[in-house]
Amino acid sequence: MLEIILFGTGSGCKNIKSILNFKLVNVIAYADNDTIKQDEIMDGVPIINPKDIIKYNYDYVIIASMYFDSISKQLFNLGINEKKIICFYKEYTKIQEFYLKMLLFNKMFINGVEILVTGMSYGDWGIKADVLTNRAFNFALANQDLFYDYNIVKYLFEHKAEVMKSLKYVIIDLCYFSFEYDMSKSVVTKENIFRYQGILKNKHNYPSDEFENGYKKFADKVELYNGFIDDKKLNNHILNFIDVSNKSTNKLKDVADKNYFMKNGYFSWIDYEKDLNEKVRKQVSSDTHKNYPKTVEENKYIFDNYLQLLIRHNVKPIIVVLPTCKLYYNNYPNFMKKHFYDIIIKFKYKYGFQFLDYFDYDLFDDNDFADLSHLNAKGAEKMTGILNETVNW
Repeated sequence: MLEIILFGTGSGCKNIKSILNFKLVNVIAYADNDTIKQDEIMDGVPIINPKDIIKYNYDYVIIASMYFDSISKQLFNLGINEKKIICFYKEYTKIQEFYLKMLLFNKMFINGVEILVTGMSYGDWGIKADVLTNRAFNFALANQDLFYDYNIVKYLFEHKAEVMKSLKYVIIDLCYFSFEYDMSKSVVTKENIFRYQGILKNKHNYPSDEFENGYKKFADKVELYNGFIDDKKLNNHILNFIDVSNKSTNKLKDVADKNYFMKNGYFSWIDYEKDLNEKVRKQVSSDTHKNYPKTVEENKYIFDNYLQLLIRHNVKPIIVVLPTCKLYYNNYPNFMKKHFYDIIIKFKYKYGFQFLDYFDYDLFDDNDFADLSHLNAKGAEKMTGILNETVNW
């Protein structure tokens, strides 16, 4: 039996408790910074001042709050061993992001789905499935490449055939470097392929000699969290859990006040105003410093297979490049756009799909962005409304 302290007593705590396996865990206390709540009893255990955590004999402190970053720092400053601190909404949802999306999809679309979205973080942040005209689900994820876009939809056709019979459209979110990008080869992003292994079971180009050790570390993390969670409860409460999780991990999308980001350790427009041009150039350089001819050829092959898969199932592909802020697109090199257009226009000529490029669309201003190249919640709602009007449904 694991002895745990839950930090936070609000809706985040309630939703974590709804999926805990109480045969394996025992909540010995709640911690909260609200002095009014301290010394009260909740579920038969005390709500304590965080300073008193060190007085308890516990295995883990689970942060059950949307303010996980500031609470983590607070706990660390209180002398809590960082190995005993679990930022549940930040960590669990990251390593199990695809698994949770699949659970949610299975829960929501028993009677069929009409629109799917695939892509990277731009599509994940920038397209709101609940605002699209028909029953839609967004499978875009941070760092996801064309290989996994294609394999997700392929898996759904093979394993969710009844649900997919009603599918009419797939919005494929691309960026100008999509054909240059392979998640499994990038030092920064390759660990993300582990999140797909439980379902898709394909490591793509991840180095074989590194895979076993890397995946073991990932599996150990999953096993740790599974030691807390009751799968049946998670499935039953997935809608509430995902809702709270999204509000927690993506709260910066919902905030229009630029000063907020400085206070909470996220992207700061104020930071960018210092040495602005240099910082923007570095970000753009990081996104565009790519020249991988073999990756381009493989991605063209994958993209062709993806389009053929959709056409075989009478599904209409819609290719979309989402907006970036003015600071970003004014510093973006023309050669990247030209290289992308050279590829995409040939595919458009071959397959006749609708191609919508909003990269430097002037209807968006700084208040629509969470950072240089990702829309916030306000911008995503605006973008999705534009798609509703401009896509040839």
